[in-house]
Amino acid sequence: MKIKVLNLIENSETELEVEGWDFPVSGLKGAHEVVKSIEANSRQGTLATKSRGDVTGGGKKPWAQKHTGRARHSTIRSPLWRKGGHTFALVPKEYSLKVNSKQKKKVMAEVIGYKAQNGFIFLLEGFYLEKPSTKKAQEILLKLAINGNKSLMVTLGSNELLYKSFRNIPEVKVTTLEELNIRDFLAAKYIVMETEAFKTLIGRSKKWIP
Repeated sequence: MKIKVLNLIENSETELEVEGWDFPVSGLKGAHEVVKSIEANSRQGTLATKSRGDVTGGGKKPWAQKHTGRARHSTIRSPLWRKGGHTFALVPKEYSLKVNSKQKKKVMAEVIGYKAQNGFIFLLEGFYLEKPSTKKAQEILLKLAINGNKSLMVTLGSNELLYKSFRNIPEVKVTTLEELNIRDFLAAKYIVMETEAFKTLIGRSKKWIP
């Protein structure tokens, strides 16, 4: 399997040969469960409102049960009253879902294989700028013929120049290898990675090839 490499210093294009990743991909099994767990685990679940029992006050009956000509009420904190509690009060909830770590790694290997085999992964070398430049970032996307498509930039470590250059482009998200997750990988059509970041990623994932 060959991955396209764009060298920005030499202004040239080469290909990186990757062995062992030509396995058949028939659907991304387990990807739904992994993405669902990532999204669920990002929820705080701290939203809460007060029921009639949680609202302060209202211990005294507002008026007698009978002979007033008015409707009977037991407390001024009833949901019928202004400043009363909620009828169906919201309570904090735990939304987290657990997925086996082996399953996550296997799914990641399948996703890498799927993206690479279909030509959706590009490698980047020599991204050096004196200052951030969105214009240069656009030129890179045009050279790769992916401008206007949802793309994910992955760096080996923190790269402030690359981040600031691409952050003003709506279709592009920049992340580091350590922060990379399957949801971001699947959400983007194209993946643009630093060569060293890609080598590190496939080195970690090679043992999980199906």
